[in-house]
Parts: sequence; structure tokens; C-alpha cells
Amino acid sequence: MNTGFTLKRVVEYSAVFNDKPNDLDSFLSGIKRSRILNAVAFFLGFSNRNSKYESHKEFISMFFCAENNELANEIYQKLEQTKFNPNEELIIINPLTGLQLFEFCFNNLNEEETQTEAEAERNIFKAILFQNEQNTIAQNKSAESTKKLDSNIKLASLALTQSFAYNDIINYEKGEVLACQMIKSIYLFEFLESREDTKYLLAKFLAYFETENWKDYLKSVLPIAFSVIQAENEAHTDIIVDSQKDSFEKDCEFIEKLIVKDVEELNDFDFIKLRSNPLYKVKNGVYRIIYGLFIIELLHKGLYFKLSELNRKLKKSQKVKGEFRGFYCDEFSEKYLLYRIMDSIYENRYIKFSGEQIKALNVSAEPDYYIRNGNNVLLFESKDILVNAKIKHTYDFEKYEAAFKKKLYYDEEDGKIEKKAVLQLLNNIERILDKELPHDNNYKSNSIKIYPILVLHDHQFNISGLNLIINNWFQDELEKLKNKGYNISKIRPITIIDIDTFIYYQDYLRNRTLKLEKVIDEYYKFITFDRKKKYRDEDHAKQHVQRTLIPFSIFLSNYVTERKIPKMLKEKGYLLFD
Repeated sequence: MNTGFTLKRVVEYSAVFNDKPNDLDSFLSGIKRSRILNAVAFFLGFSNRNSKYESHKEFISMFFCAENNELANEIYQKLEQTKFNPNEELIIINPLTGLQLFEFCFNNLNEEETQTEAEAERNIFKAILFQNEQNTIAQNKSAESTKKLDSNIKLASLALTQSFAYNDIINYEKGEVLACQMIKSIYLFEFLESREDTKYLLAKFLAYFETENWKDYLKSVLPIAFSVIQAENEAHTDIIVDSQKDSFEKDCEFIEKLIVKDVEELNDFDFIKLRSNPLYKVKNGVYRIIYGLFIIELLHKGLYFKLSELNRKLKKSQKVKGEFRGFYCDEFSEKYLLYRIMDSIYENRYIKFSGEQIKALNVSAEPDYYIRNGNNVLLFESKDILVNAKIKHTYDFEKYEAAFKKKLYYDEEDGKIEKKAVLQLLNNIERILDKELPHDNNYKSNSIKIYPILVLHDHQFNISGLNLIINNWFQDELEKLKNKGYNISKIRPITIIDIDTFIYYQDYLRNRTLKLEKVIDEYYKFITFDRKKKYRDEDHAKQHVQRTLIPFSIFLSNYVTERKIPKMLKEKGYLLFD
């Protein structure tokens, strides 16, 4: 099984050149901004899976013109000499460096050009390696921030800290993201349409885009997102508006309206400008995609950004209650979306209750969703959280841990502890063992097996090490439960599953090709490291240690040998053409 670990070395400036540059400006000043933006957009068009340009040889061969051929050969020979072994993979460009260069050039350069084409080519290459090295220096902080940790979480903490800053922009599957974004966007519009307190916001949105209804809006956005999926070559992708159509001006205006102007709601995201402006205008009627993932995310995440912006501009009496972020997370993500996905998967099966149904029975601090199949209980806690972008890019485990604890474990203020997901799950586990939840108590406490599931709503948390760290907190709390006299032998470890995993694999769960409790059991068999077991050799032992770090989503993608687009995508898609 593929564990998701591939060792590749990013080429740094000092591996090729002997001088010590100070900043990007020393390379890029004097190159037209449009030249660099076009070059970087081309790099960002490389496939994030098995790109031919992951090969440093292929990249160098493609990058340099004939005038720089001698330099290109020198660089290639030098890199070959730096290899630790003949099969080591060296990477020159990656999405993190590409996005950073694009953002720098967009913010700091103009159209003044004093460098020749050959000089510009050499300096853009140097700028790439310089930024690679800056990222490596930043990443090296992760080792320092984790060196004093206990051995049981040290490796997981290091893996998390090294990759959290960029994991979400590199590790994704375009088709899966598109399917989930589309389904969530339709659910969000249905949610807005169904509520009295969002009617002004929906009306403002439709008026802004000059569309009669949200279905017409999505039909206009979908072709832009599909252009990323359908791209045949590893290069930049342009959206070209047909200038012969009578609607040319209106079509151009629509595309430009997708750009988010007010970025206040984006403070928890990195690459704010690029996420809110995922394409740029090359000329009238021609728009170039900056990064494919951000374009696909226009469907739902971009919709959230635009709704946040428009809600801010409404009269106070017309705005949604409270801050939009809180309203969206509580009312849409953690209730509406979760309930409908779970209801779709487990319709007319098992004993199941949503949080709202349990709350209606005068139960406070209720589970977000509850399912019992015989002696197996699936207990869900749903959290739509984000970690602030500034913290995300610190490569500092202490800051990461504090952020995750505050959002998922507990928050302490003025001596008062507010329970978060881990403690909320423990609280409801205790109630289940005591048979105190009135919606379902027709079982024997000693026979019940409980599967605590933490549902998160952003794929940035599908990251190595996080499940192990969160489960470590959970096991500490389980010991406290054991000390109170409870039998905890049938309480399974906590499992982090993102909502997109439920959306994408819902058909398998619905038709019982997959039984969630069985897959979770298989997941923990796979990731558990048995220190008493005798392994073939040191490499074999290391492979099993690495297994402990993988997220459930990666395990499941390997577990399901043949992946199919969810039927819900077709069902929801048909709504657009009713």
C-alpha cells in the first residue's frame, strides 16, 4: 500500500551557485512583471501528480534557451554530483515556490525591463533556487521546535510541522476536489435559499453577478473549473472569451466579478491575493489561470469568500446573525451539510440521530451525529476550523499545538475551560456508557463498541501526524475515564475524517462496499506500530513507523482499489438543467 511518503530533494541555491544573494529583488528587478508572471503561471500549470518536470533534467532542458546552453549543462552536471545516490530525485520547482514568486512579482514589480532575455532567464532560475532555499531554511525550524518532545509523538510532530505550511496546495486530486466542491456549492445555495435569514444575502449575490438564479451562476462558473481538469498539456491555461458573441462584454465582466475585492474574511488563509484572484487578465477577453487548485475551489471555497464580502456590505438588519464565518461554520458546515451527507449515506438504516434531533430531547452538549448498528456506535463531532495563515507558515510545533489544542481540545480563559471536540466526544462516550442519552439506550453497556469520529471541513488537515497527535490527547482522557471505573476496552481511538472523504466515498458506504467501522479497524491495524514485533530489517521497521503518521484519507484512497465519481454529483448536477 502507498503510504504517501516519497523522498524528493528540492534543489537549493547553494547547491549550484557560490555567492550569497540577499533577496528576490536582486534577481528580478529589471524584468518585466508580465514576463515573470507568464513564466511562473507556466510552472504552476505542471501536474501535481507525476509531472514530467519533476525530473531536474527535463526541467533544465525545457527552461534554458540556446544562448544559455553552456550554463544549463554546467548546472545539470553539478546537480548530478550532489546526488546522495544515482536514483535520488531532485526537484527544481514546486507549487509553494511558484506561488511565492508569483505573489512577490505581482506585488513588487512593474513593466520596466533592463535585462536581456537571456539574463532574465538566468535570473528567474536563480530566483527559483533562492526561494527554494528560503523555504528549506524555514522548514528546518521544525526540527528545533520538536527536539524536546516525548518519543511517542516526536516523529508525528516533526512530520506535521515540516509539511503543514504547504501540504494542502500540493497533495490533492483534481477530480476529487472538483466533485466535492461542486456538491458543496449546490448544498450551500440550497441552504441559502431555504432560510429566511439569508434571503437578502442570496439576493445581493444574484444581483451582483446579474444572474436570475444560482443555477445560472454555477453554469457560468463550471466551464472555468472544468478547464483545469481538461487541460491536456503541462502549461498555463487561458480562459478565452469569444469576442464574436454579443455577450462578450458581459461575459468578461462576469469573470472579473469572481475576483474577491475585500480580503478581510481571508485572513485565515495563506496566499490571500491568489486565492481571491485565481486568474489574471492577459488582455481584453483573455484570462490566465494562476493555479488550478484555486480555480477549482472557486466553486465552493471561492463562493464562501464572495458571500463573506457581500454580507459585509449589507445593511445591519439584512446581514446574517453574528459574524459570517461563525454562521457559515455552525449553521451550514456543522449542521446542514453534515446532516445531509450522513442522511444520504445511512438513509433508512441503523439507529441514527442528528444533533438537532437529540437536542430537541432537551439534551445539551449533544453529539453532532449518532449512529448505532447493533453493538457498534459511530459518534461524530464536526468542526469547521482553520489555523491562521501566519501561524501556518511558522514551522513551529509549539504554535501549531497551541492552535490545535484551542480549536480541538479545550480553550482556557480566566480559569474557565471550554470543552472542544476531544472533550466533547469523551463527554458523550461517558453518557453512552451510562445510558444517559434519551434517544437510544436499548443496548448493553458492556457490549457496546464506540467509534469516535472527528469530522473536519478543510483538506489542509489531511496531513501526516495529526491523527496520532489528536489521538494522544484522546488516550490521556480515556485513562481518566478508566480511573473513574469505566471499561474503555471497546472504545476505539479517535479518527479524523474530512467531510470531502464522506462526500466522495458516500456510494461505497451507502451500498456497504465499505463499512465505516470495519475500515476504521483496518486503518488502525495498518498504522499501529508493534514494538514487540520482529521486523525483517531496519528499513522494514522504518516503513511501519511511517505508517503511524498517515491520515485516514490516504489510507482509504489506497483501500478502495477502483474510485468512481459519486452519483450525487450527477443527481445534483441535473438540478442545474431543470
